Amino acid sequence: MEYISISEAAEILEVSRSYIWQLVRQSRLEAQKIGNTYIVSKASLLNFKEERNGL
Repeated sequence: MEYISISEAAEILEVSRSYIWQLVRQSRLEAQKIGNTYIVSKASLLNFKEERNGL
């Protein structure tokens, strides 16, 4: 599974980093903690983007 940073996820969705954090806290995006850094599942991000755009 491929993972990306919170910042990269925000860029892809064209939203703020805090909105990505909100989605992670709501379990709408899958994320993993590696050390002090969180990374987001690229697949879950793309699925969320498709749902948001109604595709």
